[in-house]
Amino acid sequence: MVPPEVKNRKCIAITAGYDHSCVLFEDGTPHCWGWGSEVMGTDGYPFNSRISRDGGHKQAIPPEDPSNDQLYKMSKIVAGRYHTCGIRQSDGEGMCFGRNDYYQAEVPSGVMVGNIERAVGPIRAVTVGTYNSCAIRISDSRGVCWGHNQFGQSLMPKAGINLPYDAEGLTAISSGEAHSCSLRNNGAVVCWGWNHYKQAHPVPAHKAKLVGTGDFHSCSVDGAGAILCWGWNNFGQCAVPASLTRVEVGTC
Repeated sequence: MVPPEVKNRKCIAITAGYDHSCVLFEDGTPHCWGWGSEVMGTDGYPFNSRISRDGGHKQAIPPEDPSNDQLYKMSKIVAGRYHTCGIRQSDGEGMCFGRNDYYQAEVPSGVMVGNIERAVGPIRAVTVGTYNSCAIRISDSRGVCWGHNQFGQSLMPKAGINLPYDAEGLTAISSGEAHSCSLRNNGAVVCWGWNHYKQAHPVPAHKAKLVGTGDFHSCSVDGAGAILCWGWNNFGQCAVPASLTRVEVGTC
């Protein structure tokens, strides 16, 4: 049920997580509802430091500061399983709230690339996995991730490079349960992280225009509108229906 305070407001963005939903009102103010809100509790996790370093597991309660109402206004918002991230209007930097036991809801000032810390800075896109977050930097269109890294979902050294940071020229990024896929400006899809179902690599050879991830599978659309999916197919999620052999890029 959509909350009454949302029904009569104009929204510019909407996103749905595992068990909560969020919108951005016309002025960029975020509003979320569902599990993890003051009404529905804290998703079954107690308020303690093991789960969240900020005293709660509140993926559906955006932060507020009455003394500076611009501080938490966003241009984009993405809801995940246990945390939510967005891009702040005022400076283009990322901000997150919710579960933070792996620092996934705390946007760092920098991320380690090898033994060098690289600044995150303003971002053009953000995505959330279950226990980590990823973004694309505005400065050079590189990928940066933070949070849990058990499966290389935040920093995966591969073939002498450090993914995702060395995946240059990114135009899009999407995260699943513990893997992410990104799209380069030349159409190449680059993925990293958990790969038990081959959802991350090898990526089928093709040039894509869109890319998206589920928990354990990935999909893309090429310039001709052909859909291609790879990864776990237990429910046929990678078997593209015959009726969807071509889609209009930009309408999905």
